[in-house]
Amino acid sequence: MAGLRNIVDKGRRSPWIGLGVLWVVGFIGALSRFIMAFYQIQISDDLHIGRGFISLSWSTNLLIAALCAPLGGWMIDRYGVRKVMLLSTTLGIIGTGVVCLGQHPLLFFTGYGVISGLAGIGASATYVLLFSWFSKHRAKAIALIQSASSIGLAVCTPIFAQNAWLSWKVTFLASCLLGLVVTLPLILLFIPHPGKHEASAGGTGDSGAGGRETGVPDRAEGAGGRETGVPDRAEGAGGRGTGVPDGAEGAGGRGTGVPDGAEGAGDKGNRASNSAAGTVPGTSMAAGGLKQLGRSQLAVLTVIGLALFVCGFNMGTVEMNLVAIHQEAGVSQTSIAAGMAILGIMEIVGSFTFGFLLDRGDKTYIMSMLYGIRVLGFMILFAHFSWSPAVFAFAFGITYLGAIPGGLMIADQLAGIKGKLVGTLLLFHQGGGILGALLGGILYDYMKSYQLLIAADAGLATLAAAGYILVRRYRSRPLAGNREAQA
Repeated sequence: MAGLRNIVDKGRRSPWIGLGVLWVVGFIGALSRFIMAFYQIQISDDLHIGRGFISLSWSTNLLIAALCAPLGGWMIDRYGVRKVMLLSTTLGIIGTGVVCLGQHPLLFFTGYGVISGLAGIGASATYVLLFSWFSKHRAKAIALIQSASSIGLAVCTPIFAQNAWLSWKVTFLASCLLGLVVTLPLILLFIPHPGKHEASAGGTGDSGAGGRETGVPDRAEGAGGRETGVPDRAEGAGGRGTGVPDGAEGAGGRGTGVPDGAEGAGDKGNRASNSAAGTVPGTSMAAGGLKQLGRSQLAVLTVIGLALFVCGFNMGTVEMNLVAIHQEAGVSQTSIAAGMAILGIMEIVGSFTFGFLLDRGDKTYIMSMLYGIRVLGFMILFAHFSWSPAVFAFAFGITYLGAIPGGLMIADQLAGIKGKLVGTLLLFHQGGGILGALLGGILYDYMKSYQLLIAADAGLATLAAAGYILVRRYRSRPLAGNREAQA
C-alpha cells in the first residue's frame, strides 16, 4: 500500500505522469468512435436500421457534445476539473452500457446519441489541465494527448479486422468495462481534488504549489513558484519574485504593474512589453477577462473560433466521407487502405512536427501555413489523380492534430485560458464537425457527387489561412518587440 501511495503521490506532482494518465483516458474514450466507424454495416444489419439512422445518432452525439462544451467549461471554473471529468466519464459509461445491453434502435440512439453526447461536458478538462501543467511544451503535450486517437485507430482497426469473433456488441461492452475499471480509478487516483480552486479558476492563486492541495501538479517548466512559493499562472509567468499570485486569466503582473510576459518567461517578465499575443497597450484583462478585452482582441478570438469551425468541418468531411469519396472515384480497396494507413501515421508525425513548431515559432504564421497545406490537399483530392489518396492523406494527416492546440495557444496568449473560453472555442470546432459530416450526405443525395463538399473544404481552409495572416499582421509589432525582449 505504501508503494502504491508513493506512486500516486509522485503522479500527482509530475505533469508528465499526469499527461500519461490523460492519454490513457483519451484512448479509452475514443474507442466508441472506432467501433461505430468499423462496425457500421453490422450495426445496421443487427438493429435493422439504415446507415442514415447511424449517421443521425453520430451527429446528435456531436451536437449535444458541442452544446455541452461551454457548460462543461463553466462547471470546471466553478467546481474543478476532477469533478467534471468524473461526471463526464460516468455519462460515457452509462451511454455505452445502454448501447451494448439495450440492442434496440431507440436505445441505441438514446445511449450513443444522447447520453454519450452529454459526456461532452468534459471536453475542456484536458486542455485546462495541460495549460496548467506546462508552460514551454504545451503544444507537444497537447499533440501527445491527441495522438491517442490516431494510435487507437491504428491499433484497434487490425484487431477488429483479424478477429471475426469480435462484434459491435462485444467491443461496446469492452469499452464500457474499461471506462469503469480503468478510467474512473485513474481520475480518482491521479487527478487531485482541488483545495479551493484549480488553475482555471482565475485569480485565486491556488494553482501551482505541487498539486497536492490545488489539483494541479507542478509544471515541467515556468518555475515561477518553485523557489519562491509563488503560484504560477497558466502561462508560466507567475511570481516574478514579487510574492503576488497570478490568476489563470492572464493577470500575471497584477501586483507589479508589469504586463504579462511571453509564454514561459517567468523571470524575464519585468519588461514593459505586452505578451506575445499582441495585446493592445492600455487594455486591462486582469479584472474581468474577456469582458475587458478591446474590439481588436475580440476580433482575433473570433478569427480563432472560425478557424476552429473550419478545422471541425474538414475533420467531419474526412472522418465520415473520405472512404466514400475514394469509392465514388473508383479507387481500389488496396489504395484506400494504404491511404488510411498513411493518414494515421502522418497524424502522429504531424502532431509532433507542429507541436515542435508551435513551441518555438510564430504561432499565427504556423497556423496560416497549416491551413495552406490543407488547401493544397483538398485541391489534390478534388482533382482525383491516381496518386490523390496517398498525397491527400499525407497533406491532411500532417495537419490533422495541429489546428486545435495552435488556436488555443494563441487564445491563451491573448486572454488567458479559462474553462469557459476553451469550451466556447471548442463549440465552434464541434459545430464545424457536425456540419461537415451531415453536409456530405445531403450533397451526395442531391448531386450524387462529393465534389462540392471538397470544394467547400478547400474554400473554407483558404479563409482560415487568410484569417491567421490578418491576425499576424495585427500582432506583428508586439511580436517583434517580444522577440527582442527574449533575445
